[in-house]
Amino acid sequence: MDDEDITVDESADGTMEVVNPATLDVVGVVTDSKKGTIDNAIASASNAFPSWSGTPLAERRAALMRISEAIVDGIELLTELLVSEVGKPTAQARREVKGAAATFRHYAEAPFEPISHLLSDNTCVEGPPAEDAKTLLESVPVGPSALILPWNYPLTVFAWKCAPALLAGNPIVVKPAPTAPLAVSRACFIASEHLPEGAVNVVTGLDDAGRRLVSSPDIAKVSFTGHIETGREVMCGASGTLKAVTLELGGNDPAIIMDDFDMSKLGSVFWSSFTNAGQICIAIKRLYVHDAIYDEFVGKYVETASNLLVGDPSLSDTQMGPIQNLYQEKRIEMLVDDALDNGAKALVGGKTPIPEQFGPGMFGFFYPPTVLVDVVDDMRSVAEEQFGPVVPIMSFSDIDDAVEAANATEYGLGASVWSADAKKALDIAGRLEAGTVWINKHAAIDLAVPFGGFRQSGLGKELGLEGLAGYTRTKAIHL
Repeated sequence: MDDEDITVDESADGTMEVVNPATLDVVGVVTDSKKGTIDNAIASASNAFPSWSGTPLAERRAALMRISEAIVDGIELLTELLVSEVGKPTAQARREVKGAAATFRHYAEAPFEPISHLLSDNTCVEGPPAEDAKTLLESVPVGPSALILPWNYPLTVFAWKCAPALLAGNPIVVKPAPTAPLAVSRACFIASEHLPEGAVNVVTGLDDAGRRLVSSPDIAKVSFTGHIETGREVMCGASGTLKAVTLELGGNDPAIIMDDFDMSKLGSVFWSSFTNAGQICIAIKRLYVHDAIYDEFVGKYVETASNLLVGDPSLSDTQMGPIQNLYQEKRIEMLVDDALDNGAKALVGGKTPIPEQFGPGMFGFFYPPTVLVDVVDDMRSVAEEQFGPVVPIMSFSDIDDAVEAANATEYGLGASVWSADAKKALDIAGRLEAGTVWINKHAAIDLAVPFGGFRQSGLGKELGLEGLAGYTRTKAIHL
């Protein structure tokens, strides 16, 4: 048979290997979904929309509560999957699973009522108002929703999106990150056991799968968490059908450390930078430290970084695991090398590790905790989001200069101020341009508080009632 006689079905599903970023072992194989599978998932969500949106709110709440309980029951396997595919230390992975369960429980109990107001119609602008007229405002589900997830906190973000979408009455199609699909796929299976057919659907695959979801006319809402560049693509792809879009696109969070900083809180600052190897959108990624305490602060910060236990994430005493994927590890390496080539100094780290430096069999994407000094604002390691275990530290003497430097970024996700003077800290916080500003803490999330960024850090909100409202539309009924 000649080669030209062979026809290849480009719509046929493929497979993808999931690699442990610490050992480079293959820990799973999932479907690389193509057109037919993706369209079937979209159709399943569309077919489920009438029945799920019509399900009484009390029943939807009960379903979320059952999902929360089932996630807790499955915590061992979900933790194991996060450790193996994300490289997250076991204790941190377990906290993520518990946090996902807490999110479903939170929305099961959220103070949400679809009928929000009953208003007297006494403001009519055309003709005299009718004294007995009423207007009913109703929150209705937006429709089948595509949830596109990142690799750094896959279960956390899954729960942040899935729970409010389902509570509002929307069936969902979930697309995990290609390098971290296992825990999310398991969580979708858990959820599906407590929901009617078609309410939860999952497609695994590469970027093309996400593009097909985004452009589908049968998807009414897209909620995406990831890089700015991809977020822009999502927004463009969704514009063809004018669907609702929520984007959470990362940040380059500054922390301002004042001269009256309580040194007993240094550990809190440190872990706000290095938890999950710094792979958190709201991690502290730039430190501005007052001249008066700069040397003391940097010395203790570097000492903490030097003593960090880095290695096999499955071991109970490991504090930091690998970078989740090769692309990100190489990008971190590039940013640090660029800083060092341009005059910065690495007081700890800054070197590509040799194989097995972090334990037997640890051949993966490790990068050591790195603290950079003698950096300036236009260095790439300062101006760009590192998304890794790298923190540049700069000094300041004038708070106005520190605030100006902190705000000199295209991002605007989070920021923090650390000071013993609450009034002064509050004043500084009010001047920082970010969606969330913390005082004497960082990256602390309250499920009841809307979360989202300014500028290029995103569009719309997750969490809180505002995040829930993103999965609804307001319908006015004049009686």
